[in-house]
Amino acid sequence: MSTLQYQPCHATPAKLTRHDALEALNDAATWVLATFHEWRQRVRERNQLLKLDEHMLSDIGLSRAEQLYLANKPFWRE
Repeated sequence: MSTLQYQPCHATPAKLTRHDALEALNDAATWVLATFHEWRQRVRERNQLLKLDEHMLSDIGLSRAEQLYLANKPFWRE
């Protein structure tokens, strides 16, 4: 088993300006909101998938077992 060794960096980090910090915060907030939006979309799609009947499932090439598997996946999984 190999071990990781800490190598201190002697370079001084660049000073972060207020503008850079706000831009980084904005990027993080945008990512969080996009992630929540994607999760909500998955929940809606999976709920709609549960409402499909056998005829509709056969039209899209899914079995009842595949429907249940896909619809019951946690929202954070693709």
